Amino acid sequence: MKFSLLLFFCLSFSPISRAEKKEYFIYFHGLNSNIDSVAYHSFFRDLKQRGKLFRPKLPGHQKMNDQHNMEPTQIKSFMLKFLSHPAIAQNLDQTTIIAHSMSAIILKNHLSIEVKNKFKKIIYYAPSAPPKYYFLFSLLTKWLPDQMQITSRSPKNLRLNDYLLVKNYVGLFKEVELFLTTPQLLPNEEIRIHEEDEVTNVPQLKSIFPGVRINTKKCKVPKHAYFLDPLCV
Repeated sequence: MKFSLLLFFCLSFSPISRAEKKEYFIYFHGLNSNIDSVAYHSFFRDLKQRGKLFRPKLPGHQKMNDQHNMEPTQIKSFMLKFLSHPAIAQNLDQTTIIAHSMSAIILKNHLSIEVKNKFKKIIYYAPSAPPKYYFLFSLLTKWLPDQMQITSRSPKNLRLNDYLLVKNYVGLFKEVELFLTTPQLLPNEEIRIHEEDEVTNVPQLKSIFPGVRINTKKCKVPKHAYFLDPLCV
């Protein structure tokens, strides 16, 4: 019931362009991202000018201090239900999915190949796999209490909360492991990342996915979200 109500809200009231257009875009944000931040405005405005935009807030991101619901299992369920909704499913061949950071990892891991093939394009921006200092960080989280608060690794001006729970990262690291062991990409899938990404180990990501598109331009925004700068894409 909880997911159904959240899904209904996102599809009914999510800011979208109302004109009848042939292109559709779905943006899935990263862990602890605040998509109401002014930094997203130009990015969303550009997508709305090109077509109809859906930009749902994922579980745990509807309000501040709701980190207990930022679980990858809940987020995965929400994303898959969102994409199967009739309002989305009827236009898959005209739809581009843009998934950032955590969402990129979860979507690639769990959306079936059959469904992926139906989309026009799937863009994975800056999947945080593997994160920098992944081995050390993942080892530490195994010994820390699940409810312990730690500073968020999301760029400060783009994040919803300054702190996340250890269990948020434990769940994410399980998804990272799966992502790194399934390096195949479909013809309509692509990974894009900036060479100076603050969160991701770019050389290791590139060694696993040789076809990743590396951006080298100077940006006015954090490199982990370089696509928010129109002059950087």
